Amino acid sequence: MWHCTLRAHPDSAALTDARWAEAARRVLAAAGIAPDGDPLACRWVALRVDSHEIRIIAPMARADGHLPQLDRDASRAHAVCQLLDFESRRAAATVLPRSAAARAASPAAQAAGAAAVHQPDFASLARVAEPRTTEAPRR
Repeated sequence: MWHCTLRAHPDSAALTDARWAEAARRVLAAAGIAPDGDPLACRWVALRVDSHEIRIIAPMARADGHLPQLDRDASRAHAVCQLLDFESRRAAATVLPRSAAARAASPAAQAAGAAAVHQPDFASLARVAEPRTTEAPRR
């Protein structure tokens, strides 16, 4: 079994099911468990532990009976989480107010206002637990 835990920062806004599903699909594709568009990819399930955490579990067998390609799965999953965090922060920066009053405010006031207006959805999502694999006992 392949197991991975994804966590959002506890102080960030709760993620929707759709955002968690997107994150899970992207991590699974990057790790080689369920590449996009592969109908024979490993089946998987994501369990929502709370509003800031999911657990992804997948058997280590594809529908065609072959093993998935897991070369550097942990580093690739981690890279996707960093990308999700970056994309979220970039999206937050584009929704900040651009009025004359906002431009005239001090940088500290702008930063405080931005934090109050929007907390990145994937803040600290890059803190992924190492994916773990479990092999069946050999007879």
